[in-house]
Amino acid sequence: SVRSTVTRPMTPAEWGLRVFGLEGEKGREAAAGLMRALASARVGPDDSSPAPLPMRMHLFFRNLTGLWACADPACSAAPRDASRPVGKLYVHPKLRCDCGSTVLDVVLCNACGEVYLGGYRARDEGVIRMVHDQPDLERIPSPAPFAKA
Repeated sequence: SVRSTVTRPMTPAEWGLRVFGLEGEKGREAAAGLMRALASARVGPDDSSPAPLPMRMHLFFRNLTGLWACADPACSAAPRDASRPVGKLYVHPKLRCDCGSTVLDVVLCNACGEVYLGGYRARDEGVIRMVHDQPDLERIPSPAPFAKA
């Protein structure tokens, strides 16, 4: 079989499974140790020497303050554009887009300029929910039932 030449970022858990064959927390710990070793290794006698295996990471900044986006790139509330990585843009935060999808913070990687969506996550009855700026998800009120007229 031909291996793909496309590279993509991997989580520490994926590293742990792929490199060490370990799942879960043991895999993450093994990957963290490997990353620490690679980050501190040098081919020369001092810290200014190059690393034998340079690594790249994304460093996110909220440098587009006041910009939120629908997480659905096929958002029905946004103009159609195949190159658009996100749905409808908003200048004020909201939990749901006009199309019904989640709205998250727009963040950019300072190193490569890639657009990402940032938020907070929590497990709610086995489902992971994300919101743009609500780290205490348990305090979000449940949707109220419709009042009868």
